[in-house]
Amino acid sequence: MHRQEYYAIITHMDAMIGRILDAIQATGKADNTWIFFTADHGLAVGQHGLMGKQNLYDHSVRVPFFVVGPETEPGQKIDAPIYLQDVMPTTLALAGITQPDHVCFQNLLPLLEGEASAHESIYGAYLDKQRSIRTDQYKLIVYPKANVIRLYDIQSDPLEMSDLADDAAMQPVVNDLLGELQALQSEMNDPLTLTRFYPDADTNTVNASDQRARKDEGWIQLFNGKNLDGWTPKIRYEPLGQDSKKTFRVEDGLLKVRYDRYEKFDEAFGHLFYKDAFSHYRMRLEYRFVGQQCNEGPGWATRNSGVMIHGEEPETMLVDQSFPTSIEVQLLGGDGVKTRTTSNLCTPGTNVVYKGGLFLPHCTKSNSKTYHGEQWVTAEIEVRGNQVIKHILDGDVVLEYYQPQLDRRDEHAAELADAKGTIMLDGGSISLQSESHPIDFRKVELMVLEP
Repeated sequence: MHRQEYYAIITHMDAMIGRILDAIQATGKADNTWIFFTADHGLAVGQHGLMGKQNLYDHSVRVPFFVVGPETEPGQKIDAPIYLQDVMPTTLALAGITQPDHVCFQNLLPLLEGEASAHESIYGAYLDKQRSIRTDQYKLIVYPKANVIRLYDIQSDPLEMSDLADDAAMQPVVNDLLGELQALQSEMNDPLTLTRFYPDADTNTVNASDQRARKDEGWIQLFNGKNLDGWTPKIRYEPLGQDSKKTFRVEDGLLKVRYDRYEKFDEAFGHLFYKDAFSHYRMRLEYRFVGQQCNEGPGWATRNSGVMIHGEEPETMLVDQSFPTSIEVQLLGGDGVKTRTTSNLCTPGTNVVYKGGLFLPHCTKSNSKTYHGEQWVTAEIEVRGNQVIKHILDGDVVLEYYQPQLDRRDEHAAELADAKGTIMLDGGSISLQSESHPIDFRKVELMVLEP
């Protein structure tokens, strides 16, 4: 309904603009009237896995800008960097009013006469979450809270599909653009200090190659972007290592969970186990929900998946066991309407200490926002053995609990506790879920922490 209403509104707006133009024509003043027609933003409708306007990709920030006036040439197209705020000094010039010194935007009339733009690059910002700089050839996007940088060659890659930021040969470009971006921040009085994310940056220019080395240092790429090396599937009702319907697969550089070979789900829950167990670490995933749920998938599992940590070894799972005994970081997607938190906690065969006491309910919600549509979400998990586990989104802790432990009320968990000699969990396996709704992972990485 949102999309339908949106198109209805802009169709109505077009009609109303037509009435304004007709009225100007009727007054006989059309030949002496300047008209500037543009928009404040575009709208992502699936590009880059996003829905909405809250991003700095061209599909959302590079909007049309039309000028009609007595001195304009019909059909002329000018490819030059401008800001929407350039309208103000332009209209001041048309009115014969001197532009105040504090206005840093440009009069567009010289561009109409063939002169170059006064802006060599364009600065972009969204709250304290994104910053960008765009030149004739490159676009650099910085995500400060996630410590992520993206670089695109917009001349050869206008759809911004190929991120070059990790290419060693492009580090001088990244470095230069970061320096230019910081200069623009200063010019725009932007209070966000990007240098705080790069500890040894003591000048106004960040050394991007050093920053990249620091960011990547110590991170283990659990998913290599090519295949499932290092991972083993366990699908309910099937033996360990068998995934007859190719539920877990790698396509287009993504780790995909799919159900196109299922006639119906039949509660065949699955888990993809990483080869190593971990105790103290920070884990980061980038995921998105896509498509429709598998036929006869449980209602609660719509746009639902999870990351299982502190889990049992897959060899100890029963052939018909639905979930490994573990701590589940539950990943949920919104339905486009209702509030639905993500990075929640579920406890198959386990308990935790939460808000000062032993927490026995199976699941509890985080305080995250809702992520609707097919947008990419970056989730982080900080695990400190048996001490504390934190769920983190956009740099904020959305859920925190302590002392993960086996639940002796569960028969299988009690057997694991007896074999282990304690109910306390200080480490374990990591696995990704298949719960009947398609999901993509484009990054699964981990940094081992000191105990």
